[in-house]
Amino acid sequence: MVKAQELGIGEGLARPLSRPDDFSSETGKGISCSIDGIPVHVGNRASLVSNKIKIRPETFDAMEYLENMGQTAVVLSVEGTTEAVIGLRDTPRPEASFTVKTLAHMGIDVYLCTGDNSRTARVVAKEVGLKEEHVFAEVLPEGKKDCVELLQKKYKGTVAMVGDGVNDSIALAQSEVGIAIGAGSNIAIEAAAIVLMNSKLTDVISAIHLTRTIYHRICLNFVWALGYNTLAIPVGAGAFYSLMDVVLPPYVAGLAMIFSSLTVLGSSLLLNFYKPPKYNKPQEADETEARDNSLLSLFPLDPSDVYPGCQKAWDKTCACGINCRCGDGCCKKEV
Repeated sequence: MVKAQELGIGEGLARPLSRPDDFSSETGKGISCSIDGIPVHVGNRASLVSNKIKIRPETFDAMEYLENMGQTAVVLSVEGTTEAVIGLRDTPRPEASFTVKTLAHMGIDVYLCTGDNSRTARVVAKEVGLKEEHVFAEVLPEGKKDCVELLQKKYKGTVAMVGDGVNDSIALAQSEVGIAIGAGSNIAIEAAAIVLMNSKLTDVISAIHLTRTIYHRICLNFVWALGYNTLAIPVGAGAFYSLMDVVLPPYVAGLAMIFSSLTVLGSSLLLNFYKPPKYNKPQEADETEARDNSLLSLFPLDPSDVYPGCQKAWDKTCACGINCRCGDGCCKKEV
């Protein structure tokens, strides 16, 4: 509403907000309600058809424009007719690109599974360094579970899922290793096997590094215990008595067994000195963070950067500038 006032869009913006009635939510598509007896719907592309919304000719042009900029286009419909298109964008975390590249260096294939439009998903994937074929877009919550199952069949191994929302909970439960962001929803935290308390994507790297360190230590302990017992048991059983004429005294066998157990225990206790890898934040991440935190970059006020639709619908002059996008060249007379 404040942004609409800044852009001079719409009328009656100074009116107090009304309380919505008959609220309903369609998972992965949108919401519907009634405001002062007028039906209002807010949703994505998929919801337009399912709710039988009358689509104005300029609606899809505006949606495509926003999606090509990496934004999710949300359509506002009043009384069954589209009235506005709003661009929403989940800015990638500054460490997202670094995390993806590091995981790839560790031999882990990274995929993006999102409910956003395919254009938006491809733009975000390009920003963080993901391959286009590693993107699953326009996926409903139950579809994320299918994506995990597909990857499980493809790789025939362990699939980890990182998520933070209610829509991710089904996929988190389906994956072998569900990783939830600490600041995420309660249901996602309940469904996950690992919860990242600091809510940093780089903690995914630390978690994998820690589990690999523990696994290697388990293997080391197993090799030591197996090798030790393989050599010591035959000696204790008298296998070499005919050659050496020596019998291992019981107290020596007992001490050897204790020494073997203490060795494995001490090796495991060394994990107390584990230190997670340190990451130096890339300079480009600082620049990206500063840019993305700027309201001007998220909501550019330059008319040449945005296309809110032909402003003649609001009795305004065309905001396109020289390159008119309205189709009928309504701003040429002003140039």
